[in-house]
Amino acid sequence: MPRQHRPSVIAAPVALAASAVLLAGCTGELQGPGADGSWYAADQPYAGQLQIEGFAVADPINQARHDRAVEALGTAVEVSVFAAAVDARSFASAAEAGDAPDLIYADRADIGYLAARGAIMPLDRCIQEAPINLGQYSPAALAQVTLEERIFALPDTSTVPLLVTTSATTGTERGGALVESIGAEPREWRVIQLWAAAEGTPLVTPDGRTATFDDPRIVAALDGWAEPSAETTLVESAALSAGVTGGGDEPDVEPQFGPVVDGAGEPIAVLNGYGWAIPVAGANPATACGYVRAVTESETWIDAVTSRAASPDPADAATDSETDAGTEQDASAPGGGDVAPLEVAGLLTANTTADAELRGWVTDTDDASAATLRAAVDEAYEAAVLPTVTPADVSLMRIWSDAVDAVRSGELSAAEALAEAQLDAQSALDRGWANLAQALDSRTP
Repeated sequence: MPRQHRPSVIAAPVALAASAVLLAGCTGELQGPGADGSWYAADQPYAGQLQIEGFAVADPINQARHDRAVEALGTAVEVSVFAAAVDARSFASAAEAGDAPDLIYADRADIGYLAARGAIMPLDRCIQEAPINLGQYSPAALAQVTLEERIFALPDTSTVPLLVTTSATTGTERGGALVESIGAEPREWRVIQLWAAAEGTPLVTPDGRTATFDDPRIVAALDGWAEPSAETTLVESAALSAGVTGGGDEPDVEPQFGPVVDGAGEPIAVLNGYGWAIPVAGANPATACGYVRAVTESETWIDAVTSRAASPDPADAATDSETDAGTEQDASAPGGGDVAPLEVAGLLTANTTADAELRGWVTDTDDASAATLRAAVDEAYEAAVLPTVTPADVSLMRIWSDAVDAVRSGELSAAEALAEAQLDAQSALDRGWANLAQALDSRTP
């Protein structure tokens, strides 16, 4: 699992154990369908409509998992899935107006912001009454969706950055200088987080309360950031598949995958990923919880990969599974073909049991490319640190990108832009934590 050192950089300590989560007692969550207000009752099976947003079932593995989850809910539930990615700001505004689906699949970096806006509920009752086994999830991934000892989402799929090199030689830069030298886009929050981890320079203090955007080391890095490299690029493990080279042209050298390294030459990565959250304004929280329980189970992940690899349906290969991102997807449509080892090599499920099983499945195949890629992913994952969890990440991302734009346009120097960004970032953090406290208080009777 990802290491949890470097607390002075961006790592948030994973002090959360399942037993420490506040599950007991009434938490002010929506009443369930049972006569006593419980979410799960023998006389009240899953029923009604379940609207899901942000989940791409056109992906064959996701489709197989979805099918299993729908089957677990029973025939009395009508499920609709919309693939369009969840935009945190737009979703929060719509949710405040009472317009929200029953379940969302969102970036884990957005969960704190959505929780502070009161758009998603703590999952105490879902976890307790389903029940859901928290021990199956990666502790690091679970920590990313936990604020004030309350779990606001259940993790699903993790990703770590890798370097893809299409040159016979590589540079000797180390640490943050390596991130700069490959020309990774500094506007991207994930890139500056990786630079911060490699350089040992915090963007936010480990407790998530204080911004440090105006640190002189960050100013100097932004001031001298390199132009994009044609030979080396940064990719996320979750996006890797056959043919990924990091560029549009055929490379002269077979692409090589490996982790970023820090100043000591050790691998370094920042863990990111997705999670399932239940909107406060949703109409069917109990069924949403049941779906999440089924779709994230170890057996669901393992079966979704191994069953399709072992016995692909010939009809699937002839099916066009592409769906417009903003339209409803057919939940009964085939997933689009069998699964090859290389398609699974970059997959991190956020489920420790499933990851171990799928790692073995990939390495036991005869696909040398898949085994090599999996080894690179594992090396980066083992070295990964956690981004500091805050209720303001969505705002911090915007503030950072605006500062970079101001520098690039010549409007401000790096020092001037980050001095302004520091004030805005601190204000966003203060406001985010205050809003989260208010949201939690409003849900306690």
